[in-house]
Amino acid sequence: MTAATAACLEQVWFRTHPDVDADTVLAAVHAMQADVARLPGFRHRQLARAEDGRWLDSILWQDAASAQAAMQAVMQLPSCGAFFALIEADSIDMQHLQSHPL
Repeated sequence: MTAATAACLEQVWFRTHPDVDADTVLAAVHAMQADVARLPGFRHRQLARAEDGRWLDSILWQDAASAQAAMQAVMQLPSCGAFFALIEADSIDMQHLQSHPL
């Protein structure tokens, strides 16, 4: 598997605005999941919350090109906009990693 064909693991750490509770975050994520899952190259998504209150949104894409295209596409989806409105923009830490199956 080459770098060009390796799966891409997108990991996004973020914090929500202080007045946003976990149930609201989970509802927003569930509301957008069908839209995200229909994007080309989508494989899997998982959301986790750290003890310090930060969230980790992990999405596995077929390849880096799919991840890059999805970053543009989600900006046009109303369901994603509702989720993004919950997030403190300056808290976002996004990384794209080559993923290799074991």
